[in-house]
Amino acid sequence: MADLTNLQLIAEITSRINRPDFDGIARRVSADRIDFYKKECFYGGQATDTSISTAVGTSNYNYPTGFEQVNQIQLLNGSVWLPLAQKPYSYINNIDLVQPGIRSLPALWAPYGSQFRLFPTPNAIYPLELTMDLPPGPPADDATNFWTTAAQSLVINGTCAEICRVYTHDEQGIKDYGDAELREIVSLGSKTIRLRNGIRTRPYL
Repeated sequence: MADLTNLQLIAEITSRINRPDFDGIARRVSADRIDFYKKECFYGGQATDTSISTAVGTSNYNYPTGFEQVNQIQLLNGSVWLPLAQKPYSYINNIDLVQPGIRSLPALWAPYGSQFRLFPTPNAIYPLELTMDLPPGPPADDATNFWTTAAQSLVINGTCAEICRVYTHDEQGIKDYGDAELREIVSLGSKTIRLRNGIRTRPYL
């Protein structure tokens, strides 16, 4: 299929399910699917942030604005950046039993909603460096991008499957479009996307 703008992508979705009156629904559902794919499947690069420093006695910190999918935190101790080990929040919760918390050089971190938690609780001011995955940008009605070119079949089939499941209750459509969505995820994971436009697939796919 030729490269599409988002406007053309939505038209293709409503055409496949034979519901031209579903333009608004197709837009909402496709945006939801893209939001899922960008968090779970693909990323366009990485960004770092060094705006946060620890405070003595404080173990919980807010992520910088716009940061999600943080995958690494480093701490500057003197002149050396030390990577912190990521653990589940429950793990740190189970070992951080003393009140007030043990104060020392942090060695672990855990995500917790829009915050992250350090353990042990910092005993000094340490600059932090957070690294996150950057997802591909959102599609636009009058332009092409990753979602409407390389990943267009994924978005189309995934959106059609979700519409069939939630709105039209089309069991055959759920199966056919859902199977096609899974094939596209596998296919995109096997292509050398990085060489083409800088988009990477997450390694567990």
